[in-house]
Amino acid sequence: MENYQVKGEPHELLGQCSLSVNTIQGGEAINVVPDRCSIGVDIRTLPGQNHQDIIYDLERVLDKLRQKNCDFQAEVSVIRQVDALETDSRCDFVRDFCSCVGVNRTKAVGFTTDGPHFAELAAPVVVFGPGKPELCHKPDEYIEIADVEKATAYYKNIILRCLT
Repeated sequence: MENYQVKGEPHELLGQCSLSVNTIQGGEAINVVPDRCSIGVDIRTLPGQNHQDIIYDLERVLDKLRQKNCDFQAEVSVIRQVDALETDSRCDFVRDFCSCVGVNRTKAVGFTTDGPHFAELAAPVVVFGPGKPELCHKPDEYIEIADVEKATAYYKNIILRCLT
């Protein structure tokens, strides 16, 4: 996996698709050679990338390893699959949203949210909220009270704009 690259054109805002091995599990005891090992790979796809193509490509990699070592056994299984989210930054909702929060335009982020599930409703989706993205999923994750208060005012403005 160290040299594996997901095939695809870079996205103009997000760059390349990312891949990281984040979990490795194997063995039953310190003095027993493990009979198996599993790795958890996180792949963050880009808008327009086909997940099935990536799975197929990974299966071909495993096939090549099997050809080199007949004892090698492996399979790909998908634990969670979420499409990348891309909302047209020129749509009225996004422009109104930006106006309400005092920014000129949206920016791309390289993490996932529940947004792609809402996009299935065929409505524009904007990911917005208080806090610092670099603190997400860290042991010391926190949100400043001032940021929550600021977000509350922004949410109020957004709701009032959408209702009028």
